[in-house]
Amino acid sequence: MDDIDSALVGELQRDAGRPTGPGPRVGIAPSTCLERVRLLRQRGVIRATPPGRPAVPWAAVQALVTVQVRR
Repeated sequence: MDDIDSALVGELQRDAGRPTGPGPRVGIAPSTCLERVRLLRQRGVIRATPPGRPAVPWAAVQALVTVQVRR
């Protein structure tokens, strides 16, 4: 993953509605953007999600932790 991929992931987190949309914002052509997004999905860096959900798997991690201290 290079700087362009990182920038694409950031843009997709902000607006994942149009996969070619972030291309010009990170300085690449829409066709290049589509290919990079496809590769990011293939490698498991991002995944398709329902609208309103983050595109990056680790962005929506929640945890419930229970701790019991015994003396």
